Amino acid sequence: SQYELMQAIEKYQYLIDGCLPVMENIFHYITGSGQIIGLLDSNAMFLKVIGDYQSMEWAKGANCVEGSIWAENLVGTNGANLSIESVDPISIFGPQHYCLFSTVASAVSAPIIYENRKVGVLLITGPYERVKYQTLGMVVSAVNHITSKLALARALNYNSIFLHNVSEGIIILDNLGHITFINDKCANLFNVNKFA
Repeated sequence: SQYELMQAIEKYQYLIDGCLPVMENIFHYITGSGQIIGLLDSNAMFLKVIGDYQSMEWAKGANCVEGSIWAENLVGTNGANLSIESVDPISIFGPQHYCLFSTVASAVSAPIIYENRKVGVLLITGPYERVKYQTLGMVVSAVNHITSKLALARALNYNSIFLHNVSEGIIILDNLGHITFINDKCANLFNVNKFA
């Protein structure tokens, strides 16, 4: 339902924010191929789908749309749920799917692990004859980049929280001696505008 999709988007907004630029970059290279790029959550719900007009029309017909759930117990074995369950990158082609309406499709997918939890899967799928085995390397590289981005964002957030809440004044200088950061405590202590 639309309500469940909105709840999932809210819960996984950090994941969508981390994945969307990477998905858009992949889209740049696969435009015209008939394939879509999908981001699914850990329950195999499509959170985001990107493709050109032709591939999005195919996706609608295959029910690869935002909000659709591709869990194995609902639709049978497919690339996305295999990747989530096995925690491994997967290439699955046509009749290898144990899912009637996926036998005409191929999928490559890789799980996204964040803070030691399966949080989602990145998927490229399309008509059987259009997805190639080499696409798996692209998806795995993209997921590695995404997990690095998520870890960096988390570290920066922790650093920011620490630097702004420590009871001492902190000034950070670059290698030329220019101030690059001053926390609120230090700005108040010296009565300066930290944004100046």
